Amino acid sequence: MTGYGAAEVRGLRVEVRSLNHRHADITLRAPTLFAAHEVPIRALVKERFSRGKFDVTVSVTAAQEVQVRLNIHMARALHEAFLELQRERGIGGGPTLEIFQYARSEPRSPAAANREGIAHLAFEVEDVEKQASAVIEHGGRKIGDIASSEVGGVGLLTFAYMADPEGNIIELLSWRHSQAAGASKTAGRSRE
Repeated sequence: MTGYGAAEVRGLRVEVRSLNHRHADITLRAPTLFAAHEVPIRALVKERFSRGKFDVTVSVTAAQEVQVRLNIHMARALHEAFLELQRERGIGGGPTLEIFQYARSEPRSPAAANREGIAHLAFEVEDVEKQASAVIEHGGRKIGDIASSEVGGVGLLTFAYMADPEGNIIELLSWRHSQAAGASKTAGRSRE
């Protein structure tokens, strides 16, 4: 049994690839938004097939209107916790909440029950290289290299993605503001 099928309906695309296999082995790749549907999707495949290796990929193909509700109490509590952590660790700058969408994204494995929500935390630091070394000294690791990007009207952004000892992704960033931007620390960034 080897097969492939794909369908697209109302902005969702589902692709299924199957191979002959002794047991039922189902791999699901879908945006985090669909994590709650993982069990029913797996059950649907198992209901129809007793064996085989199935790769099921769900992707969003059309822009959907999203309603966002802010939990102001949680946002304030997180902000205070980050400020306390900065004071405790002697980290300068302020916590940064980034809300953006990557132009391209990698499929994400299903979220674990205890890992909801935040893709990564960003910390503004004086010296990205020095703080990256400190993360490594405390059991973290680098994800890629330190990079810099000129942001028009603002200045030079230097950043590095790291993983803390538990595997949470953090971003260390530093701004060198241009004369035209003055002391402003507000900028839009686009990443792939």
